[in-house]
Amino acid sequence: MQLSTTKRHIQRCFSLAASSYDKVASLQQQVGEALLDWCHVQPDWQRVVDLGCGTGFTTHQLKARLGMSFLIGLDLSEAMLQQAKTTLHNVDCSLIQADFENIPLHSASVDLLFSNMALQWCQHIASMFAEFKRVLRPNGSMVVSFCCAIALPEQHREFEESLNHFLPPAVILSQVKQAGLAVIQDKLQQFDLHFNDRLALMQFFKKTGANHNLQRRPLRLSKRPLSWHEPLGNVTFTILYLQLTSGSFR
Repeated sequence: MQLSTTKRHIQRCFSLAASSYDKVASLQQQVGEALLDWCHVQPDWQRVVDLGCGTGFTTHQLKARLGMSFLIGLDLSEAMLQQAKTTLHNVDCSLIQADFENIPLHSASVDLLFSNMALQWCQHIASMFAEFKRVLRPNGSMVVSFCCAIALPEQHREFEESLNHFLPPAVILSQVKQAGLAVIQDKLQQFDLHFNDRLALMQFFKKTGANHNLQRRPLRLSKRPLSWHEPLGNVTFTILYLQLTSGSFR
């Protein structure tokens, strides 16, 4: 599997976080549960792919709730897939290491593409959605969540500028349309997580594999020395939910 330098860095971050991920990924778990509660389940979702399945936590819920007959988990990180094998030891599914922009599946072979808080790490969103359209069957579905923004309390906004800036919803929806996918429903939801200080936030990113800086921004220091133990408070994560179809929708 040929990967760009950025993808190798992302792969390494998630691989290093594989053993700690489930202990600290409360946000990802909450969003995954909310996404499953929110989507309109279709009776013909039988061949399903979980993109960015990670440790298999949400994959397990996906299988339990939807009861599809054939489930595939894809992830860029082999270490994450090893964790998923343990999580899904009693679940009938296949686990494959793969890049979302080059999915090793036949065209028109998937009923549902599911993804929870993984797609924001893809570099080329247009080619990613085009690849999703390729593997979906006619009238196939996508149910996905993106992290679109991370907001810190006002007094920490200078530090916030150093964090990842993900694509806004309008850009994502524009690329969905260009790929020939139709929006069945969409929703924005915010989640607040409390962190005692800046160090706790950075540890959360590291232990969940989310510590790769897509924009390669250096930490912006104010004129006064940066204190990692400066009290932080609530951090707001803005999540976009999408349910899409490869067919037409009115």
